[in-house]
Amino acid sequence: MSYRSVTIEGPSYSGKSRFIEELALYGYASVDENAEYANGGLEFPPLPFRTIEEAKSSVDFCLRLERLRHQAAMELASESNLPIIMDRSPLSNMVFQIMLRDLESDSCSAYEYTVERILEAQKKGEIASPQVVIYLKPPSREEFLRRVNVRGETIFPIINGYESAEFMGGWYEKVLADHFGESNSRTIVGGTPSDNAKIILDFLPNANYTEPKLDKEKLLNY
Repeated sequence: MSYRSVTIEGPSYSGKSRFIEELALYGYASVDENAEYANGGLEFPPLPFRTIEEAKSSVDFCLRLERLRHQAAMELASESNLPIIMDRSPLSNMVFQIMLRDLESDSCSAYEYTVERILEAQKKGEIASPQVVIYLKPPSREEFLRRVNVRGETIFPIINGYESAEFMGGWYEKVLADHFGESNSRTIVGGTPSDNAKIILDFLPNANYTEPKLDKEKLLNY
């Protein structure tokens, strides 16, 4: 990949947007999450997916958005010497499909197809490969539910519950342990955007921006 990137991951209501806004104050340009390339998420294929083909079609749709985000990141990188901040990465597409598989009995899932298509597109250089990952976790169930109440629910019910946030956190914990490491990942629990930014700003200059090789077999066995 021709640019350095820092991916901010985490469930909805974890504070990603405010954290990215804080990093912008220090000159870090960012690429919006894929929902912003789909009319705020309104153009996403609707749930539930009744067939495996519908689930696969949703994966292909999200990959088209990831290609647009990759192009946007390259354009930003041509104007900045700092790493580009990515609001989510293709990993989010993987975890969404595995959440459908394990938590949503009414919907089909295409998790294996998602893993295969993403790794193929990354190998071809068509979409971004996460280099450094910062994972934000809500500090508690109570705070998570408070944020849902204040901000309102997303269009996807599956990601509005705290159980989904915990599931997502567990999946990312395995991914970061198996494919990343101390030199290119951090997990932050709670904290204010300004405090979290200071922590990460100390970390980023010495982070390892080499793209880790995602292990297909491990991903498929989660």
